[in-house]
Amino acid sequence: GYHGLTQGGDAYNWSIMMSLGMIMYKSSLISILISVVPGILCLLAIYKIGLMLKLNRNWSIFSCAVFYSLPNTIWQSKNDEKIDLAFLFITLCSLIAFLSMQAIASTQKIKETKTFLSRFAPDTTMWAICGVLIGFAFGIKYISMLSLFAFLSIIFYNYSGKYGAIAIFFINFALIFLLDLTKFAAFEKELFLLRFLVPLSLGLIALFFAIRKNKNGILQATQKALIFGMAFGITFLPW
Repeated sequence: GYHGLTQGGDAYNWSIMMSLGMIMYKSSLISILISVVPGILCLLAIYKIGLMLKLNRNWSIFSCAVFYSLPNTIWQSKNDEKIDLAFLFITLCSLIAFLSMQAIASTQKIKETKTFLSRFAPDTTMWAICGVLIGFAFGIKYISMLSLFAFLSIIFYNYSGKYGAIAIFFINFALIFLLDLTKFAAFEKELFLLRFLVPLSLGLIALFFAIRKNKNGILQATQKALIFGMAFGITFLPW
């Protein structure tokens, strides 16, 4: 018989989780429950993000109420098996990891620990964690590619300034067409060279100014981006 992951290139990370309801318990109710639980966890994540963004508890709770009162959230929490709530929860966790890193960097109060991760700089560890989470989210739904590009832009903005962020944004846009990533969105390929060369040219121009202004920042950003990218790739590698 066949032994291995499902072929075809689809994102099955959470679909496999939901299938446990039928495989282990022969119950669609369990599968729906596995689909619904991430929505509840999203409430905790939204509340945590609200507090991290200096909102008071009342506004944080209000944000949770707004989220769970949305018709789409109610539908997916009641009648259907969907992967969207799990995708959202993992993405929110990556945002929490990033905000935690920013909080640590702003206070400069790093507690001494004796763990394996303590050998690395806190920001390096957090970018690796963000990469793992976004990679897993990409394995749930390919729209997480937007989160990938957003985090890369943030990395270059933090370490090399606005020109570095602009450069990586346009280079990412060019790579979408170069690596044929548009297949995930059934995007038509007309004017391929124009859609590839224009953003690539703009990205290289911005990169030139970024290197002139802050060469060390570009090198540091590239190092963090490689760590983030490797963590992302390892998580998605099974597919």
